[in-house]
Amino acid sequence: MADLRKQKDEALAAIAKGNWRKAVACYASLEKADPSEPAWALKLGECLRKIGDNTQALNALVRAAEAYSRLDLLVKAIAVCKIVLGIDPAHTRTQEMLA
Repeated sequence: MADLRKQKDEALAAIAKGNWRKAVACYASLEKADPSEPAWALKLGECLRKIGDNTQALNALVRAAEAYSRLDLLVKAIAVCKIVLGIDPAHTRTQEMLA
């Protein structure tokens, strides 16, 4: 647990410095270590957008939306779906999830 806290602190410090690539690495590591927490995929997607990697950002955001949905956090899932559709309005998988 302390290791996750350290990684989260590193990610937040990287974001504060505008070091998006380091933040991406931190959040990817957090998601791998704790895949049940959708916030890691959401933050990863946000950071990937900052570095211009919309393809990987979409993948991470869809994982976050699906995880929020599995946890019955439907408002959060819908909010993440709207972010996805803001990046790619024709994203079929997200449209189906919202339906």
